[in-house]
Amino acid sequence: ARAGRITVEAQQRQGQTGSIPTVIETSSDKVGTLNAETVVYAFKVSGLDVVYANTFVLGSKSLLQSQTYELSTTYTDTHRQVHADFLAAIQYSGD
Repeated sequence: ARAGRITVEAQQRQGQTGSIPTVIETSSDKVGTLNAETVVYAFKVSGLDVVYANTFVLGSKSLLQSQTYELSTTYTDTHRQVHADFLAAIQYSGD
């Protein structure tokens, strides 16, 4: 390791950013009429437990990525609903 560089293990012991993400679940979704894939994962950021819901839609010429997060160790029903509402509000043609 290079001098001055903190290892992932040291970051985890210190509760800093850099812990290895844990996948909680994956699912297929829709954004408008387009197919989307969502991955929900968790890790520590600056000592805080954070759960992210990250949805990807691959268009013909672009990629849409939509992300919500919550300070938590689990994917809560509230977070799930917020993410679903967020996806429902997106207008994306895939072009």
